[in-house]
Amino acid sequence: MNIFGVGVGDYLLDPFCGSGTTILEAHRLGINAVGFDLNPLAVYISRAKMLSLSIKSATILKNVKSAIVYSKKESHINYTLDLNDERIRYLLSWVPKQTLIFLEKFAKYFAKNVQKSVYLTMASNLIRAYSFQEPSDLRIRRRKTAFPDIPIEESLLLEAEQLCNNLSAYSPTRKIITDTCFYVNDIRF
Repeated sequence: MNIFGVGVGDYLLDPFCGSGTTILEAHRLGINAVGFDLNPLAVYISRAKMLSLSIKSATILKNVKSAIVYSKKESHINYTLDLNDERIRYLLSWVPKQTLIFLEKFAKYFAKNVQKSVYLTMASNLIRAYSFQEPSDLRIRRRKTAFPDIPIEESLLLEAEQLCNNLSAYSPTRKIITDTCFYVNDIRF
C-alpha cells in the first residue's frame, strides 16, 4: 500500500485475502478494502478479526470468563455427547472427550451472540494444541508429544488477554470508518 501510494479513502482489492491481515491494515490506515478468498474458513476468520475491532477489550475478557465459568459448571459434569451424531464421533477421533465437551459448551454459550465468530475463532486457535494431532506437524499425524501442561480454559483466557493486548496496540487514536467486506468466492468468475 505504501509503495503504490494508497491512502485514506482509496479502495484496495485483496483477491486472496486469507485471514484478512491486508484488509485489517487497510482499515487501520482508513483505506476501503474488499477481500475475496475461495476458502470459507479464511473468510470466516477475516470477518471475525474485523468484528473484534468493534468490541471493547473489557467486554471480550468478561465474555470469555463467563463462558469458561458456564462451561465448567458442576451441573455440566455429567454432560453427554450424542454418540449417534456423526460429527461428534468424528471429532472424538481427534479431540479428547473432556476437551470436546468443554469446546461444545463454550460454543453453546456464544450460540446467540452476534459476535460469536470472534470467540469461536479464538478457541479454534487452540484446537491443534489440545488435539490428538501432532501440533508441530502440518501433516496429519498422531500426537507423540505431551499435551499442554495447562487446561484449555486457561489457554483460552490467555488467548483472550493476548487478543485484548493486540487490540489495544492496534486501536487508532481516531475513529476510522471504512467500507470493508469479505467474500467467499473464486475471483476467476
